[in-house]
Amino acid sequence: ARLPALAMGTGAFSLMVCEVVIILAFQVFYGYLYYRLSLIIAGLMLGMAIGTWAATHVLGRDHRHSLALLHGGIAAYCLAFIFIAQFLAATSVKYSAAIELIFLLLAAAVGALVGFEFPIANKLYLEHHVGDPRKAGVIYGIDLAGSCAGALVAGVWMLPVLGITGTMVALAVLNTMVAAA
Repeated sequence: ARLPALAMGTGAFSLMVCEVVIILAFQVFYGYLYYRLSLIIAGLMLGMAIGTWAATHVLGRDHRHSLALLHGGIAAYCLAFIFIAQFLAATSVKYSAAIELIFLLLAAAVGALVGFEFPIANKLYLEHHVGDPRKAGVIYGIDLAGSCAGALVAGVWMLPVLGITGTMVALAVLNTMVAAA
């Protein structure tokens, strides 16, 4: 009964850390951010909507292993992000619509993973609390707390101390541990 809550908190934390990393990487790459920030956030929200929509269409299935697969996917995303960022930094083209699209797709991808997780974590959690209406918002509350912690920890500690690569490696390790739980 605790795994869905742990998974959702970790997923929300990872989502916000990844979003801060994407925003920072975009700014590092281009030197400016403000007029594209809305597009990056829209990419994240689109990914979350697609992930949530997809998950709600498969809720009738057995999801005992879904959380482990999702967190394995988040860990793989974090490692892939490192290689994509290094590849983009090594390219001679420093500005193009294709590179901006890559950042939007990176935001949408992590949004889709965590968006897919929310309905499944909620379903698994509520299966252990059948008939208790007070438990209906617990996963949402954990989602909000994880997101808040992710935004705070990313900006105050992870990125300044670990850098982008170290932050993404730490997230990969964290999500691997949740996948193994």
